[in-house]
Amino acid sequence: MRNIAYLIVITLGIATSGCDQPPPVLTEGKWTGTVVPLNHPDLRSEVYYRVSYEGQDLTILIGMMGMESRAAREVVVTTDSLKFVFDEPEGDVPLDCALGLHPTGNYEGLCADSAGKSAYFTMRPPDPSAAQEA
Repeated sequence: MRNIAYLIVITLGIATSGCDQPPPVLTEGKWTGTVVPLNHPDLRSEVYYRVSYEGQDLTILIGMMGMESRAAREVVVTTDSLKFVFDEPEGDVPLDCALGLHPTGNYEGLCADSAGKSAYFTMRPPDPSAAQEA
């Protein structure tokens, strides 16, 4: 019986040892991607994400050609997802985004407003062989 209790304690220690690890770090630079409204799948638009850090603070600016970029807030990065909120530029409507990490290194998923209107966002990391834009 003592061996079983010891085994349970060791197993719990191993299972929780990864909990103290810091969240994954997004590569700094210009990420690119697309946004496709689910109600208009033919309206695919290019989008960019400027990822930077000030100390430990992660900043993501989201923009599209011809529109002012918007800062993401409530950014949460885990080992397999990226969640954030930002205000959609045309209607100034908050969008809640939940993007999953794919094996390719891309993040993909839905951003939705409070009325349930949503769009599919992709986010590709910077090309390490390309020169980064300032």
